[in-house]
Amino acid sequence: GGRENTNKQADLQFPVNANVSVEEQARYICDEIDQALSGDFRPGGITPAERVLERSHKMDSGESVHRYFLFDGVPTNSSGAPDRSQIKNIEKMLVNRFNPENNPFTAISVTNQDADVEWVKTLEERAPFMSESDVFVF
Repeated sequence: GGRENTNKQADLQFPVNANVSVEEQARYICDEIDQALSGDFRPGGITPAERVLERSHKMDSGESVHRYFLFDGVPTNSSGAPDRSQIKNIEKMLVNRFNPENNPFTAISVTNQDADVEWVKTLEERAPFMSESDVFVF
């Protein structure tokens, strides 16, 4: 699997491996997520959501990939200022992604600021094979 950890945000990708049991893949995925969340993974900093998701989708090789997107709020620009214009582009990308049933998307919010992640909860209702989960525990 590939992992990019940009500031406090991670984009995890796990291609389906037909040579490995579902149980082994599940253990591997859990280990990768645990590793991505290790250390000081507190909300804060920049959230370059659109840029990271675009790069992730451009890496598609035609394989089935389940993406886990951990984030802590409204997308920001490189200066850290909220950039709600990214939301429309992210929505278009996820609603219209190729073969969504074989490329599910899970958004995991890690913040206690519900207003900052409401856009993802709304997007979950529109994008096929997408789920959103809130795991704020700090």
